[in-house]
Amino acid sequence: MASIHKYVFGEIKGSEAMAFFQGAFNGNISQLTAHSDRASRLTDKLMINMRQSETSLEKDDLLYMIHESLDVIVHMDRFRVVEVVEVLPYDKNKKKEDLFNTLYKFDVTSRTTTFIEGSFRKINDLISDEIKAKQKVVDTRGRENHTVLCSAG
Repeated sequence: MASIHKYVFGEIKGSEAMAFFQGAFNGNISQLTAHSDRASRLTDKLMINMRQSETSLEKDDLLYMIHESLDVIVHMDRFRVVEVVEVLPYDKNKKKEDLFNTLYKFDVTSRTTTFIEGSFRKINDLISDEIKAKQKVVDTRGRENHTVLCSAG
């Protein structure tokens, strides 16, 4: 019997988001790409994609599943990383901005159709002890063991 422990999905656009998050929620190492205009809107977009699978799960259940499955969102614009955001546990009573911790931000100084210039600055440290522990696994074993989601704007 075969066992899949790693999921890599290139560009989630629709109902396949449900299959991805079922695997990620079960603890499998998972990576995906998806489009969004900013990191904090991506979880809502993915929830809508999951609903396209005709799941009976409610919005809050899907957002809980997404937030429990994702550690970090790496947001790109014009082929440049412009934001790195830690995904915090979902709580329907929290404001949306309290569900994310911006780690790094790219300050744009000039923009053309195909290129942006600027500089990166650190905003915050990691909050999640779970992600810090996974980071130590990466540091000591030299391999990735967390979910990273890339969002291209």
